[in-house]
Amino acid sequence: MVMLAKTIGWLLIARLMIMGMRLSVASADIVDIVDDLMLDSALSRNKHFVLLSYVTQCPYSRMFMPIFENVCKMAGLECGKLNCQEQRILCHDTKVEGVPDVKVYTNKEIVYHRAGFMSQDDFLAEIRKLNLNRFRLITSR
Repeated sequence: MVMLAKTIGWLLIARLMIMGMRLSVASADIVDIVDDLMLDSALSRNKHFVLLSYVTQCPYSRMFMPIFENVCKMAGLECGKLNCQEQRILCHDTKVEGVPDVKVYTNKEIVYHRAGFMSQDDFLAEIRKLNLNRFRLITSR
């Protein structure tokens, strides 16, 4: 019965997405960006948005993914992941310079960009430097 309820819930969400209805994303959720409309919607919905562009075969992307997810959750950030293997045109359009590639948007404008691996402490330090009033107190480890 529980499995049926979960399945119906996911089917309803998928149906709403197909119909183009806007779904709100809970704080600290990380969404998979699958097209330019989804990215534009995420940027429009959120004053601040962090986008990670990655390639699954890249060892640096694989090492950075849990760091990215931890920092997003710890800071309560609205975040998205863009798979450049599957979304090559969108990665080109967003000017991905290498992977992993992190961009922080404020009001749809890029306020921070860095391509390449960084440690969790470095990523947290970079987020702190942005001093965006929306972020929770961030503690490392």
